[in-house]
Amino acid sequence: MMKRFMLIAVVFLILTGCKQNVVVENQNMEDVYFTQEKYFPTNEWRKSTPEAQGMDTEKLMDFFNEVNEKATGTNSVILTRNGYIVAEKYSEGYTPEIKQRIYSATKSITSALIGIAVDQGILKLEERVVDIFSEKDIQNLDSDKNQITVKDLLSMRSGLEYDNSNDSGSDDVMIWEVKDPVSFLLNKPMRVSPDTQYHYSSGDSFLLTAILQKKSGMKTVEFADTYLFEPLNIQNREFVERDNIAVGGNGLIMTPRDMAKIGFLYLNEGKWDGETLISEQWIEESTKKSSEDRFIYFRGSHYGYQWVIDEIEGHYVYSAQGGYGQYIYVIPDLEIVAVFTSGYDAPETNNKLKDSVKFIVNAAVSEEALASNNEKYNSLESIKLENRVKDEREKQSMPPKDIKKIDEQSYVFDSNELGWKELRLSFKGKNEAALKVWLYDGIEEDLSIALGDTPLISQTTFGVISVSRQWKDENTLILYIDHLEYLYNYSIEIRFEDNYELIEVKEIWEDVEYNSFEGKKK
Repeated sequence: MMKRFMLIAVVFLILTGCKQNVVVENQNMEDVYFTQEKYFPTNEWRKSTPEAQGMDTEKLMDFFNEVNEKATGTNSVILTRNGYIVAEKYSEGYTPEIKQRIYSATKSITSALIGIAVDQGILKLEERVVDIFSEKDIQNLDSDKNQITVKDLLSMRSGLEYDNSNDSGSDDVMIWEVKDPVSFLLNKPMRVSPDTQYHYSSGDSFLLTAILQKKSGMKTVEFADTYLFEPLNIQNREFVERDNIAVGGNGLIMTPRDMAKIGFLYLNEGKWDGETLISEQWIEESTKKSSEDRFIYFRGSHYGYQWVIDEIEGHYVYSAQGGYGQYIYVIPDLEIVAVFTSGYDAPETNNKLKDSVKFIVNAAVSEEALASNNEKYNSLESIKLENRVKDEREKQSMPPKDIKKIDEQSYVFDSNELGWKELRLSFKGKNEAALKVWLYDGIEEDLSIALGDTPLISQTTFGVISVSRQWKDENTLILYIDHLEYLYNYSIEIRFEDNYELIEVKEIWEDVEYNSFEGKKK
């Protein structure tokens, strides 16, 4: 009789969309939903147990163990089913509010914006690129270049010669240096005829955002805010621009939860809370393979309109993919969206995370809710992303005996490349120190410095920063600075000389010294 009553209670919770107000091993679960009720996470995401969404918690634990073992450097993972977050993890220092650079996953959002423009009738896929930029004096113009269309750019089959490598001589680097990147791209010679061969090109994506701005009369960021981001309530975002044009192929910075909103919009065929933001036709067309070509960079995957197309464990999957492990995976028939972000110092993650998606697929064991398993759920919640890349900053060393000589002491500098006018170090106790920097342009920055294992986060003019330290010797302090949003890091070496009266500061990137300047006690 008791079992029957419990079963009726569980069914009631599922049907009414209630939260379950219980405590699992001292963990309050009053904000956890036990329902598959349809909703849209415009204002906030709802959290659910995996079992309520038909997923096996133990299999998800296997997934996270796989990530921790093989996907070194993962910063965040969000798994949603039926619009509910069933698991969400962040590595040390990261929180849901910190936006991150998503690199080439930007291309898929660019595709969405082009789709909106096509839906609005201000742009056609068959339009020729040379006609759109008819005011340009295009070099190397021939019959092939004359035929490049917007569709060719979307499917990366433009035929334009473009070096997308990361080498210093690549066109990816050049696009940041030339005054007119649109002309730079249009003037490139043709490598093959358009629509004959797939060739991964961030240049094609840049031209798409340039076309969007020209045809819409709005900057890409304004167009995106008006027709995509504002309806989704995506506010914490940033576009990197070149020549007042959003780069298009990379450079978008947003939070992992907002990345999941993009995936959920596509999962719902472009509809959001009673409104159609992108047509179902565009969603379908842009996420199917545009040719039989496979690209080695994506490990044999196909390509759509700036989306990567795969089959994983027998399921059709498409994804936005960015360098170093930035992903939005959409698995339509399972109602799953999976988001990953990773650090710049984890290049191998790009391959390893794709291998782990099969664990997510296999965890979706039912379309109906499963019996709750609070013990397993508590174990899942306790798992952490522990695979931050290890480096020298973890070698904690003892501060010098004369540390009081530099505590709260200010040092001043002449003009220098970092723009530092003055700095002051403060040692607040066993686990924390602080660095205050006055810049010549009037900006003042206060940075917390971790003295223990737990990173300390500072909100600065230049973004969210984590700083840790190592005493190289009694006279040399190394500060390791992580820009958590922009996914890069460097170090500042501070050497004290002449009984701490003089100071030398060095800026170091990947073991290469870029700037060095001296100062003296104030």
